[in-house]
Amino acid sequence: MIYYILAVLSLLTLSGLVFIFYRQVRHNRELNLDYRSLGHYGVTGLAIDYLAFRIVRFFREILFKGYLFSVHFVKNCISTARFFIVKVEKRFNLIAANMPEPDEIHKTDKVSFFLKEIKDHKETMMAELKSDAAEEIEK
Repeated sequence: MIYYILAVLSLLTLSGLVFIFYRQVRHNRELNLDYRSLGHYGVTGLAIDYLAFRIVRFFREILFKGYLFSVHFVKNCISTARFFIVKVEKRFNLIAANMPEPDEIHKTDKVSFFLKEIKDHKETMMAELKSDAAEEIEK
């Protein structure tokens, strides 16, 4: 949040500085001021050097803050994307775990439960009849 405030403050300061320079250049052109005549003033060169130093330092700070902001922004975007990917992966794994197995869907046994009961009943009856017949033969 502080980077946004610094960026807005820097933009406002830069726009103010551009406005002041524009106004001063316009004022100097209206006066037909010749800068070569101001060469004997030692303060002019010093002021220009100081102003150039401050402008370079300002842009260095802005670029450094912009670099830090972009690094943190990319890091947060990657973390957010990772969070959503993990969330989607967990949901997909949950859905996949609750799905029936392929063996449960495609049964190869085509005999109905009722026919199986009839077959089992027949086998038990045949076994009882054989055991009864075996007992009668033994008597």
